[in-house]
Amino acid sequence: DLMTGYGLKGDALQAMRLLPQAVASYRLAASKPRDSARTPAIYRQLGTAYLQLGRYPEAYAALRKGIAPFAASASFRDLYHLGLAALLTGRTREAALYFYGSYHKRPREEGTSQATPGLLRHQRGDLKDRQEEGDHNRADHDSQDADNQRLN
Repeated sequence: DLMTGYGLKGDALQAMRLLPQAVASYRLAASKPRDSARTPAIYRQLGTAYLQLGRYPEAYAALRKGIAPFAASASFRDLYHLGLAALLTGRTREAALYFYGSYHKRPREEGTSQATPGLLRHQRGDLKDRQEEGDHNRADHDSQDADNQRLN
């Protein structure tokens, strides 16, 4: 069937890092929905190709169509990719939920999840989080100093 053929072609193109061609093939596969069981996989692959291209809004939309985040079948990688796309499109609370799910679904032999705060800041280039952490730490430190002065 055409959906499977275009999907497999997209997989091969993505493996060869020919991402624009992979996206085109996945889009063709998604436009030929004969096998409803394969449709989510096509959208997951399309979403990851968009992520790799830096096309985050398209990645988020495709991944939302391909991943049921609260289903038992959602893998830790699915949730990580969905969380990353959500984060990179400004949906930070939603991203945190997906990263939390990813962390708790990760295979134990893989150690820690890919979703660490340092990695997230690095991937977004977001210094605001660091700045806010510094502000909170300074406020906590100032509060402790005031408490210590009252005790003395």
